Amino acid sequence: METKDWSQVQRTEEPLTLVIGDFDGMHLGHHNLLAKAQHRGEKVAVLDTSSAEDRLLTPLHHKQELLSSYRVDDYYHCEDVEEIKHGVGILQPEHVIMADEDLELEGAEIFPSSSASSEEIRSMVEAGRVEAALAHLGRPYAIKATVTKGQALGRELGFPTINLGGSETYVDPAPGVYIGSVVIHEQVPRHYYTLISAGYRPTVNGTSYKVEAYILDFNEDIYGKEVTLAFLRHMRGEVNFDGLDALIEQMKQDEADARKILGLQQRKGD
Repeated sequence: METKDWSQVQRTEEPLTLVIGDFDGMHLGHHNLLAKAQHRGEKVAVLDTSSAEDRLLTPLHHKQELLSSYRVDDYYHCEDVEEIKHGVGILQPEHVIMADEDLELEGAEIFPSSSASSEEIRSMVEAGRVEAALAHLGRPYAIKATVTKGQALGRELGFPTINLGGSETYVDPAPGVYIGSVVIHEQVPRHYYTLISAGYRPTVNGTSYKVEAYILDFNEDIYGKEVTLAFLRHMRGEVNFDGLDALIEQMKQDEADARKILGLQQRKGD
């Protein structure tokens, strides 16, 4: 699905339902709007009014994938109120469905969201409250990115991790350790549970925020492959340990706790 140019929009010759809203997050409120649009049996177009921030709950490449699953035909983005009104006048859709926004369009159907707003969900993620975010998104908060080479420090410590390139376009979850899941996008996608470490890695003198994942019961080279990493449960905050030995012991405990929660067998030798 490509982003179409709203300034070049033309009148539609077939029945069209236009859905307008801030679609960062693709949360349950958006699900309800799209479900109402699909119920009409017409072609569906989305006009996304979300701001073009540096960090989003769902950057464009991820958002378009989710919208495709809703059978959305066309996707537009525009933040300017007057441009939106002008474009709707040209497009002349059969129906306009909107979230509860500060945008007055005659004849539009307004459906206030029963979910938290995208901004509220963003704050949940930034606070590490990924369980709360899941409840309002209707899916786990997730990052879709490409696996890149790192310093291989995790492998040296006995916990080989994957590093995600391009994750800087997403909202950063609070520094800490999370239980998660990962989908490796191949011809036949593969799914695994994982421990996620997000933060600045103070014990090893890290200076920049990174997201790394230790995939449970997995030992393959997947550099260059695209993955979707989902945050399921917050386990603990980031700690500056007194040396690598203390860090390794905590990592072993994190894995044991995660396996118990997930109902997985403990790693041999533990």
